[in-house]
Amino acid sequence: MRSLNSKSGKDQRLVTSSPTNHDWPARLEKLFALDAADGIDDAERTQLNELLTPDEARTLLDRLDDFRACDPAVGSGAFLVGLLHELVNLHRLCETRSRGKDPAADIEWLYETKKRVIENILYGVDLQQRAVEICKLRLWISLMVDYPLEVDPDTCTPRLISAEHTFSTMLMLAV
Repeated sequence: MRSLNSKSGKDQRLVTSSPTNHDWPARLEKLFALDAADGIDDAERTQLNELLTPDEARTLLDRLDDFRACDPAVGSGAFLVGLLHELVNLHRLCETRSRGKDPAADIEWLYETKKRVIENILYGVDLQQRAVEICKLRLWISLMVDYPLEVDPDTCTPRLISAEHTFSTMLMLAV
């Protein structure tokens, strides 16, 4: 089975259908069990190297960009916030394997990755507008906690945060 990569236009084999990857579900389960939130130590890197090749990691990253998730009863947003953390973890693991180094060394990587996931992947609806607003607030807080403020410790002069994007485009209110 072949798939056309939406970004590059290249024909590439799907990770899940490769004849050499009959053990893919078990490998994927082990990949989700790795927690890269606090960084990737040597033992985790060894396990990651056993689970994914660099090419598989790049293919999985491409697939993640095409992924969409919708919570049909968003409520407080717990599901979407949890999914955000899982997807960011998976991005970090795949980028580490494909690049050969942890992308979180770049101070803006975590913020930019979370922002991209929130803007392009996560969707939610709810009958109650308050629930949607609470979810938007929780996603915003989860994003802002990783915003690089670049505070100078000697002068304590923070850079002003620009609110360019609102989350109203990400979450829709069901009428």
